[in-house]
Amino acid sequence: MDWRELLGELERHIRPGSWDDLAPFRETFLAQVAAPEKRAILRNFGRLLAFWVNEAPTPTSTPAAGWRAGLAAAHADLRFAASHLAVLSRDFLATEPTGSARHRRACAAGLLALELGRAAEHLQALASGRRGSARP
Repeated sequence: MDWRELLGELERHIRPGSWDDLAPFRETFLAQVAAPEKRAILRNFGRLLAFWVNEAPTPTSTPAAGWRAGLAAAHADLRFAASHLAVLSRDFLATEPTGSARHRRACAAGLLALELGRAAEHLQALASGRRGSARP
């Protein structure tokens, strides 16, 4: 795939209009809080915190610093998602009957966790300037 085809494929995944709709706290974090009213409080606090951070004046930085910070943030999110899926997969693979729908979903989640982990490793290599494949 040349860069023009890659750019066309990437455009399908870029939705800047929805970036502000993302929750400051991941639902996987909020799931650890049992009471729905407490989860709602944390969601609202997260929105307020995100507003303060986004509206706060920041010193001008170089484009390279923004690039590294963006890669670091994406790397952290991929690592988190990979870890979360790996735990779910491990727990269900150990308890569900082989061949059941949940067992198949656990296998799929495990495979996706591995793919996300590989993607995170590639992002880390890009951020550090190491040579290697740009594709996971």
